[in-house]
Amino acid sequence: MSQSAPCQIADVIDECLGFIEADARKRHVHIECKTPALPDVLADRLMLEQVLLNLIRNGMDAMSEVAEPERLLNISVICRAEEVEIQVSDQGCGIPAEVKDKLFTAFFTTKPDGMGIGLSICRSIIEFHRGRLWAEDNPKSATGSGTIFHLTLPLEHT
Repeated sequence: MSQSAPCQIADVIDECLGFIEADARKRHVHIECKTPALPDVLADRLMLEQVLLNLIRNGMDAMSEVAEPERLLNISVICRAEEVEIQVSDQGCGIPAEVKDKLFTAFFTTKPDGMGIGLSICRSIIEFHRGRLWAEDNPKSATGSGTIFHLTLPLEHT
């Protein structure tokens, strides 16, 4: 059962960072986060946390083979007239071309111990909130590869 209510994206991101901080330190991943003051979005806070935590963990996993000084995960938020966009970008291994079309398909995984449902569930949650979730290569990556996951949510107009 969804519990949608007005919520502040910056607070949701801060909560996720609190959950993930120890794991990031253990993996030697530096997380940068920029969250401007934003209007509320109408969302199920726990569902949004689940999506963001999944994207953050995936980004950290993607950087496991990257030299420690280059393990940077960046979370940024862009506010537009009708929507807010959250970007989670990593400096990891990138997504091979043959995988991109299957990335959000249920039960498809590139991880040896993965079930292949994380990104599929994330996309369903974001679409349930009338938003979009997609991935693209990270052109600003210091490693020459990496991925940016984008998610949008409509703004709550009162």
